Amino acid sequence: MTTEEKQEYLKVFGEYVRYLRQKKGWSQEELATKCGYTSGTRKSTIHKIEAGKSDLSASKIKTLASVLGVSPADLIDPPSEARDEMMVCELFERCHGKEAFQMVQSFLQLDQSDRLIIYGEILGMLKAEKYTQKEKRLEA
Repeated sequence: MTTEEKQEYLKVFGEYVRYLRQKKGWSQEELATKCGYTSGTRKSTIHKIEAGKSDLSASKIKTLASVLGVSPADLIDPPSEARDEMMVCELFERCHGKEAFQMVQSFLQLDQSDRLIIYGEILGMLKAEKYTQKEKRLEA
């Protein structure tokens, strides 16, 4: 493996770790703690992994995979559907911003009945005059 190939592999590996961590709603520090990192540098350890600057041993990969709820093989070589989902998430965040992306992630963590409640509230809010006036201006 060339140096460039190794760097690309570590970059993809780190992006997948970040994606899985964010999907669970964990901070870097929370993931580090769950993986058993106890030093004061635990947050920076996860940061280095996610930035593609840390080449982990097999035992660390196994622990990280277990904590993140995937197989070590999938962590090393993410399935194509996971790669596609990562690309969609990255595009959404780039287009709509980090805050909107985090809200959607939070919404998706809710069960179906709670999602319906939130959706109903949003529809109700959109009936407010300030939003209906905006629609009328756009139609004109």
